[in-house]
Order: sequence, then structure tokens, then C-alpha cells
Amino acid sequence: VKKVVNDLLEYGAVQRGFIGVSIRDIDAAFAKEKAINTLDGVYVNGLTKGGAASEAGLKEGDIITKINGVPVKSSPELQELVGRFHPGDKINVTLIRNDSEKNYTVILRNKDGNTKVVKNEVELVNALGAVLEPANKEDLKKLGINNGVKIKDLNTGKLKNAGIKEGFVITGIDNKPVESVKDVSSYLQNKKGGVLIEGIYPNGMRAYYGFGM
Repeated sequence: VKKVVNDLLEYGAVQRGFIGVSIRDIDAAFAKEKAINTLDGVYVNGLTKGGAASEAGLKEGDIITKINGVPVKSSPELQELVGRFHPGDKINVTLIRNDSEKNYTVILRNKDGNTKVVKNEVELVNALGAVLEPANKEDLKKLGINNGVKIKDLNTGKLKNAGIKEGFVITGIDNKPVESVKDVSSYLQNKKGGVLIEGIYPNGMRAYYGFGM
């Protein structure tokens, strides 16, 4: 609870570290099936490609027994221990592989797969000063585009200050296609420096805008 409160005060959002594994508890039946000689720890069922655990050298079939020296006996315990840390924090993972104990240093990542601090989405929306919605099929067909997010309402913020008008359909940010409102959030949440917005107005006029985050 203390970590959650501190995160909200400092960052405006809870910062959760992710280890990048899918896990399951070890019971007697599963231990027999996999020829595992212990019921302690949690079994690594799979790894997130490019995730923290994969990059550190963990493998499918490993049995995680400790996090920073604290014993782990169940999946909830592992999640709770890892949840105490932030993206970018280093943790020591003790595991059993082929009946041998090994230790790995894992650098935790955020939900987007990197080590950056995740900004509050409400804070981002307020900074942009816009209410966004997916462009519907009729808009896409009429404008001759395949993707985009429409500015439904526009208030004081970075978009309006850059000269963007209500009704503008954002099709790309920094040369990356915008398929959804989530894309806008994902591209801009941890952005620092200049941003290039491209898109099209309901009358068919294409436009480009730049501003700083």
C-alpha cells in the first residue's frame, strides 16, 4: 500500500515491474508429470518474447524459488514480491534448473516492455486537451485512408496550441500509424522532445503539426 501511495504522489500512476513469465504452482500431480523433485517454488510455463526474464537468461521449465532471497512458494507470492518494485529495478531471481540452483539478475520492465516510468493517462489526456475516438468506417472510406483517430472535442492543450482543429483525423505520430486511441497514448506517454502529428481534415486536406512533450 505504501508503494502504491508513493507512486501516485510521485508519478501520478502506479509503477509496476513485470518479470515477463507465465507461471503455475507445483502440486504433487504436476511434479510427478514433469519429474520435479520439489513442491517449493513456481514453475515457469512460458516467457514473454524480449521480456525481462528472457533477456536475463531464464528458461521455460525453470522453477523460481526466491526473489531477492525471499522464498517463493506460490504464484501470488511471486507476483506480490515483484510488484513491490518499479520498471528498471534489478532483482535477484533464484531458481532450480536440472536439479541445480542458479541465480540471475533480472531488470524489470513496464507493461510496454521497457524500463521507463509510465505516465498517468489522465495526465496525458489533459496535456493534449482533446477527446479522441476511433474514426468510423464511413470516415475512413470518405477520406480514402485505412486508419485514424478522430478529435471529437478540443480544449486548451498541446494539440490546440499547435494549430490543430476539431474534427482532424490523426493518422500517424512520428511516422508510426495510429490505429486506435490506445496507440496515441502508447506513443506519447513516455515521449520527450518533439512530436510530429500527421492526418487529414473532413474536407480532405492533409496536414502536419509539430509540438514538444
